[in-house]
Amino acid sequence: MKIKFAVTQRDIDRGVEGSSMGCPIALALRRETKTEVSVGRERVLMFVGGKVHRAYLPKYATRFTLEFDDNEPVAPIELELEFEEGTK
Repeated sequence: MKIKFAVTQRDIDRGVEGSSMGCPIALALRRETKTEVSVGRERVLMFVGGKVHRAYLPKYATRFTLEFDDNEPVAPIELELEFEEGTK
């Protein structure tokens, strides 16, 4: 499944450095999907109906995450992620 969403300035302002569930990308995706998500350095996990769906971050999103975690300034971005079929 493909999901397109935007990370807004509000997500950035509310984001928590070093938090896989509180980073701006996680906040934006949670707002869009109404599901729990966890964002790592290179991939995103989305928890739906007892299954875990995985997607890999594009390089620019990985760079965004690294810069945010290093307390560097970041700007809003748009993402489209392709999630693999979920596993239990």
